Amino acid sequence: MRTATPQMARAINDRLALDLLLEHGTLTAPQLRALTGLSRPTVSDLIERLQTNGLIEVVGKSGDERRGPNARLYGIVAGRAHVAGADIRRDTITVTVADITGRPVGSASREIGTTDGDAGGTADR
Repeated sequence: MRTATPQMARAINDRLALDLLLEHGTLTAPQLRALTGLSRPTVSDLIERLQTNGLIEVVGKSGDERRGPNARLYGIVAGRAHVAGADIRRDTITVTVADITGRPVGSASREIGTTDGDAGGTADR
């Protein structure tokens, strides 16, 4: 039986943290620890790694209602990756692009099958 290498374990933990941030929106380091079951040093290391790679960023602070330092809120860097979807119909094509969180950032539609050279497309952003 093979065990995971440290590199593989880091990749699995990073993916878990990213999935949780996508699901919950923003999280603090203590919330990530509670949701993943990982140790404080492991979560600190993965946060640093994800920040260094431009995948997450500090988006605010939590805990204004209590005394002491506020916890940093981490969130996905939405513009880091994009996905496109196409809806192809008999007479139109519509393409929508969304950021990694699923928020649409642009779309374009174009009529197809015209013979006048002008496809009559529209785009919005």
